[in-house]
Amino acid sequence: MRDKLEVHLHTNDSCNLKCIHCYNESGEKPICNMPESSRLLELIKYFCAEYEAEIHLEGGEIFLRTDLLRQMNCLPTEILQCLTITTNGTICTDDSEIIEMLCRIHALRVSVEGHTDEQQRTVRGITLDKVVKNALFYMESGIPVWLRLTMTNLNAEHLLDETLPYYMRKGFHRFQVYEFQPVGRGERYGDLLTVEDTLFFSFLEKLVMWKKENREDDLQLKIMLPAARREAVLSYKSQLKSNRLTVSEIATENGISIHADGSVFLCPWDNEENHCILNVYKNGMGHMEDRLKQGELKHSCYYCSAVSIVC
Repeated sequence: MRDKLEVHLHTNDSCNLKCIHCYNESGEKPICNMPESSRLLELIKYFCAEYEAEIHLEGGEIFLRTDLLRQMNCLPTEILQCLTITTNGTICTDDSEIIEMLCRIHALRVSVEGHTDEQQRTVRGITLDKVVKNALFYMESGIPVWLRLTMTNLNAEHLLDETLPYYMRKGFHRFQVYEFQPVGRGERYGDLLTVEDTLFFSFLEKLVMWKKENREDDLQLKIMLPAARREAVLSYKSQLKSNRLTVSEIATENGISIHADGSVFLCPWDNEENHCILNVYKNGMGHMEDRLKQGELKHSCYYCSAVSIVC
């Protein structure tokens, strides 16, 4: 039986946005790393062959890598089903090879910051129209689109009663929510974006009532929260469960994060140079294989998701 492994694989540092909460500061690094597509495909194939892998392809902005996206269409469906791709949704392609590939992946996560242009502009510097239009195009093309929202102090109050209904009326029914963490560029904007405790408890109260009023069978909602929220969420577990919401503590599993320059970390939130365990592009695949088999890959920290609420 193969070990489980969660892999965050960064395809590039380059990004056409400069979001204030970006945990790896994409779009402003002095060196714009762009690993060869063949290397990225080799890594994807390796992890799927050796592990029960859950692979998150992230940027920068991966849709700046049309070379990679096109070549990924050669991967068999069983490998593509291990992949979740995250995009800021600003770049749309009707390339038939890319669309065919995207139809076969596990999920395409399109990031939005709320339901208003003000919320989107504050965090991402853009309006919503193009992102929503592109996400609808992908969904109508048969691609498994999820909207990914970062819960911040700017959107938490109306995330349930305004934001989700706004997108549901447009036809979206899959949502994944992560709470903002002050890491990377986000550390500079912690005072603006960090969710206050009183607001978080208000969110939990609203979630109980919201589920009573929203019983759409095709709705899928996943809320991922850090260890700091575990006690609060568990205190609401019975109320949430009575309204068909599942509360689970997330077991610490094997995981690694590979940056665009090839540096490998245990934590996807980690950018500290001295925490790098190896560099796969400099040291080679063989060295990485040996290191992963020898080392303890389980990791949890203040920023990692520790509890989930799932509809």
